[in-house]
Amino acid sequence: MRVYLDHCAYNRPFDDQRNINVQLETSAKLYITEVALKTEAINLLTKTFGVLETERFITGIKSSKFDYTEWQKNLWNDKSVEELHEMATAFERQKHKTESDPMPIATQR
Repeated sequence: MRVYLDHCAYNRPFDDQRNINVQLETSAKLYITEVALKTEAINLLTKTFGVLETERFITGIKSSKFDYTEWQKNLWNDKSVEELHEMATAFERQKHKTESDPMPIATQR
């Protein structure tokens, strides 16, 4: 089934939530968006890895206590903005250098 949402539906979460109809429409829009996102993610994982590996991946994520958001918050606390800039610049240089290197050609005897 396809559900088409207009711009009003996308903006509904930003409307005044004191009205019960606005609250219900907001909840419906957020639920539809979440289900669509999860469905697309599962489809992509299944297409890429197959059903069994997708199931193993999801089970691993569900059982993990790892909090990505919390990890990201503290990842670069000990680095200055200048250090982060230098790291990013070096990474980009290395990435472009690797992409532009030709494949080595085997020598003939």
